[in-house]
Amino acid sequence: MSKKLKKAIANGTHTPPTMEKRDHWFNEYHDMPELGITGTRKINDRIAHYNQDDFKGATAIDLGCNMGQMSFQAEKWGADVIGVEFDSNAIANALEIKEKIGSNVNFVVDDLDSNFFWNSIPKIDVVMFLAVIDTIELDNRYGILSKACAKTNKVMYFEGHGKAPVSKYMKNIVDYTDFSQIIYKGNTPTKRPFFRCTRDTLTSQECIQQIVDSKYNKIAVVGKSLAGKTTIRNDLQKVNNGKYDIIDDLKHWTDTGSATQIEIDDLKKYEKFVCFDYRALEYYDEFDAVFFLTANETLIGQRRPRKGPLRSPTITNYDTLKEVYTVKTY
Repeated sequence: MSKKLKKAIANGTHTPPTMEKRDHWFNEYHDMPELGITGTRKINDRIAHYNQDDFKGATAIDLGCNMGQMSFQAEKWGADVIGVEFDSNAIANALEIKEKIGSNVNFVVDDLDSNFFWNSIPKIDVVMFLAVIDTIELDNRYGILSKACAKTNKVMYFEGHGKAPVSKYMKNIVDYTDFSQIIYKGNTPTKRPFFRCTRDTLTSQECIQQIVDSKYNKIAVVGKSLAGKTTIRNDLQKVNNGKYDIIDDLKHWTDTGSATQIEIDDLKKYEKFVCFDYRALEYYDEFDAVFFLTANETLIGQRRPRKGPLRSPTITNYDTLKEVYTVKTY
């Protein structure tokens, strides 16, 4: 494999060639302990990163459900579930299991590459898109991701594949969806990156608390002028208690309110810092978490005009990024 091809795969810009879709594939993929069924994917290994409350009283869909392992689990957590799979033999296995355990999961045979499929289903509260996106048989893998996002009312659980880095999937999700919150939850025991993506937004106070409680070292708070960065920085200083060095527009602020001008290269000397700056993602590319502040445009215009027209910030590096948040400051 060439270096160019390896880099494209790592960056998520390479689309593998598709192949003819098959039945009778991965037919012993899932385990079902209550029935004595063994398989490669262990249910107890898979469920650690889920928020079970997401499923209570919710509708859910399992895209590429295979034998239905996670479909049945979602039902146990209280969801009304649809399992979708191209492999009719896998669905036959799922239907057999369904009968044995008395499940009400609705299993259908369909093709995620079909636009008619997407037009046949309503919006769903919880979408599970698990270890499917790099399946070589898909024709339009990123289009499928985008359509799955469009059908998501509340939460998407996204699982990648073991040979690709976290950064690839974070970039895929940012590039092809409009989720307001994206959190890398860790890798499954089979080394597959796992994400929880939602339409949640934070308030200013929730943003501050999230930063204070964060397990990460390098955090960016970005947003256009008048979005509220200074207010959040002032409030963070009151509760920071020395956890982070606080940088605002390349000034190093102490918790007592004094500030010293620094250079971009000075950021390298801080082990843990929060950087408040519209330009932060442009001049520093090793952030672990990004908080994007957005304010009501009408209210901003009523207060005072902006300094000038500004484009929204853009993420340029995904190698270290693990969390993306949207904060509504109005």
